Amino acid sequence: YFISNLLPLVLIFIIYCIHMIMIIFVVKIIAHAEGSTMTEQPSFYVILCGGMDGDNTIGADQCKYSYTSENGDSETLIVQFLDRQLYPNGSVSGFWNSRNIIKEHPQLIILHNNWIKGLRGKIERAVSKGLWYYNRDKLICSYDLAPEFKFNWSVDVADG
Repeated sequence: YFISNLLPLVLIFIIYCIHMIMIIFVVKIIAHAEGSTMTEQPSFYVILCGGMDGDNTIGADQCKYSYTSENGDSETLIVQFLDRQLYPNGSVSGFWNSRNIIKEHPQLIILHNNWIKGLRGKIERAVSKGLWYYNRDKLICSYDLAPEFKFNWSVDVADG
């Protein structure tokens, strides 16, 4: 409910605020990730924070990314890290192992459904924890307190 009400505003803000520096760093992150055997996540840190040693970190939760164009114009971007207790990835603090994630961890704003293999695994985990809100039959999200949806895996999700 909260996110869906803000979504048009958020999208307008994102479109309005895109600068050349953002395009440049995304291209560099993609290029770095393509040459890496790791996930793309370390590439964000390497590019935005000045290498694996974090040469451009500011304190414990920010990095300073600077770019100078061919014509000499320079831009700086301050990157703020999200608090992992509020925006954890799929491997932080065992949140996905909780019996009732919503009740046990009310501070969570976003719980990333990563660090699990395949789309089917992600969907099964979200469904089993009561965090899957998309109703394929109605083609809409349902925000009931206990959503339950059945999947025809041969139609809904291709493994791969």
